[in-house]
Amino acid sequence: MGDLNEKSTEYDQNREFVKLFTKHQKNIFFYILSLVSNHSDAEDILQETAGDMWKLFDRYQQGTNFLNWSLTIAKFRVLKFRRNQNKKLQILDDVLFQKLAEELPVRKDMEDRRLALEGCLNRLGNSERILLRLHYEERQTYRSIAKKYHYPERRIYSMMSRIHMFLHDCILQTMLVWRSGV
Repeated sequence: MGDLNEKSTEYDQNREFVKLFTKHQKNIFFYILSLVSNHSDAEDILQETAGDMWKLFDRYQQGTNFLNWSLTIAKFRVLKFRRNQNKKLQILDDVLFQKLAEELPVRKDMEDRRLALEGCLNRLGNSERILLRLHYEERQTYRSIAKKYHYPERRIYSMMSRIHMFLHDCILQTMLVWRSGV
């Protein structure tokens, strides 16, 4: 009889995991995407995160915030991904990444943020979009971009910093306008 109760409890726990994960999967994905900026990488990391969550679900305390719990696991999975990618490319140092990951608000409007980012990207000039494409899509380092265009590497860092600041401010302003209904 004990085996039957254990199987029933395990079945209930599996159903609860699937229910919670399905409910929050989109938010988890957009959180990951906001940290890695590459759709394909975000999908891979989401799958790995789901596997980690499944293995750790017996440690999840029922009734607590599942989304926060899952985003913590996702953050560590992204950190692991970044360390593996670090050999090829350094976007942010780990301290700054941790700060951004912790400050990134967890809301149901992650899709709105992605749409705001798309709109803000369209407001950039052609040279800024090329620079972002080279760095994020083609995975070129600042050094290789500088060499390719005969710029000092410091100038590429400065340009990327200005682009990041613009995008950050633009997304915030766009979200404020959308929320206010103006």
